[in-house]
Amino acid sequence: MSLQPTNRPFIQAWLKRVDRQLRGSGHISQIAYALSQIRGGEADEWSRQIRQIILGQQVPDPELIADIDQILAHPLRGHSSPIHDQLHLFQ
Repeated sequence: MSLQPTNRPFIQAWLKRVDRQLRGSGHISQIAYALSQIRGGEADEWSRQIRQIILGQQVPDPELIADIDQILAHPLRGHSSPIHDQLHLFQ
């Protein structure tokens, strides 16, 4: 039995925030690449999993939530991220 994100207010709020942050072209791929570096596995599989999470088809575990938040807050060293490159536009 899978948990529905709508039954968990924290996850629902997190999903809305992450969905907004990852809407730009290539952002999911960047997060997937970072997760593959941190947790192992293939970036393509992480991309599929992230899309399933955003669509509410899968509930992320707390460790994955923390890893994605950390990646969004601090991109991998040596890799420029459009997410972070454009933050100055909102200040």
